[in-house]
Amino acid sequence: MGMGSTVKVLTDELQDELGDGFTRFNRACVAVAFITGGGLLHGNFDHAIIRFLKARGQLRILTDVTQGLTDPGALELILRWRNRFGELVQCRLYPPDKGNLFHPKLYVFSRDNCFRIIVGSPNWTREAMASNIEAALAIEAPARRRKSPR
Repeated sequence: MGMGSTVKVLTDELQDELGDGFTRFNRACVAVAFITGGGLLHGNFDHAIIRFLKARGQLRILTDVTQGLTDPGALELILRWRNRFGELVQCRLYPPDKGNLFHPKLYVFSRDNCFRIIVGSPNWTREAMASNIEAALAIEAPARRRKSPR
């Protein structure tokens, strides 16, 4: 890893890392197999996300509904955010295709000069944040500037 980069193994710190992501960054992309209302509301996430969106943060979510585990209440909450904040909130549902199982657990936060990627076992659920035994890897590093072609 380059200078200024950090790597952390997360076990029970996921809630804190996500909350920090919504505080320090202005773009968040989440791809998880399922989301529950309890996950979005746990630990005041909804307040952190509202502050993030009020500060013009962009939230992108990709999840699945074909497994029957994503909570309709979570989708309703995301829709309320979309209605309130418009294009700053986008939620896409993974299209069922050929029986493939959509199963990522990826949280990406970024701003102009830095990014944080969290990848591991936790979906965005209350259980993952509060009681499950989960493991994830968080990588934070400065963003590299692309060299312009000469």
